[in-house]
Amino acid sequence: MLKKSFEPLQYKGIRSYEFLSWIGYALGISWFEKPNIDDQSWKHLYENFNFDLFLQYPSDYLSLFLAENGSSGHLDYFPTPLQITIAMNRMLECEDEVKSITDLVYEPCVGTGAMVLPSRSLNVVASDLSHLMVRAAAIQAFLYNPSMLYVPRPVIGLHADPQELRINKYFELEVDSRIYWGDSLLGEFSCPKNIFVEGSEFVDVFFHPLDLEKHEIYLYEEELRKPWQSLSLEMQKKIVAAMAREIQPDRTMTNPPFNAKIPKHEKERMNEIIKRNQAFIEKRKSRERLSMFQQIEEDIEQKMELITTDYKGVSKEQLMFAF
Repeated sequence: MLKKSFEPLQYKGIRSYEFLSWIGYALGISWFEKPNIDDQSWKHLYENFNFDLFLQYPSDYLSLFLAENGSSGHLDYFPTPLQITIAMNRMLECEDEVKSITDLVYEPCVGTGAMVLPSRSLNVVASDLSHLMVRAAAIQAFLYNPSMLYVPRPVIGLHADPQELRINKYFELEVDSRIYWGDSLLGEFSCPKNIFVEGSEFVDVFFHPLDLEKHEIYLYEEELRKPWQSLSLEMQKKIVAAMAREIQPDRTMTNPPFNAKIPKHEKERMNEIIKRNQAFIEKRKSRERLSMFQQIEEDIEQKMELITTDYKGVSKEQLMFAF
């Protein structure tokens, strides 16, 4: 069906990107704008494209489609076979039924989602450097794992502790989706603020960024030294949300593009971040640092060391994906 729908469009110069845009726009996902295709092609898609087939015969169809139609260049796409990702998820899921569902799973090079679509977890965060892959992952999440695409508020028992009523799993309060576009090495991303609002504005999302100044919790450094009960309820909520963003994933699953090389401008940016972080920490040396801030800074330091160290006989680019 995908082949039958897309091939006539190719003869008119319509690319896989526009084809995906038509699918995503039809589903109402705000990653997509109305595609600029002619009326005849629109009629052809309306008559030949059948969403029911995706649900009747679930599989990672968009991986195969993009591998054959237009995902090339420095991020050549070699999708992990679905039967392998299903096996990996079964191997990594624990016997504890609740924990398997609530574990925070992170996929930093999501592609079309093959690695996490089979996951039983309802708490998945995914990202990719390729805008095309993020859009494809959004479509397949809509079909097969909607809790990855749309999370409008914290869920008690999943993101929030039912006894203490506090957020205990990462939850990005500024957006209502868990699929982000951006650089997983830097931890800096972009996402529509409202995933099902046409023309939604895009906002920044930071998931364990290397730049210490991008960690919102530092804004409340002084408040955290005060007795908790002395803070207003509004301030407590802001601090809890900022603290929740510092929670590490329970497991990370990925098959990154090891053939990709880090461009010069990105290496320069990382060097700038190293200098900024050093200055940021130096300014706080005279203060008594809370253990939470010490842990954040130690984690960032380890990541930066991984980036800047030369390992004999081992690709530095490959080692960087360890985090």
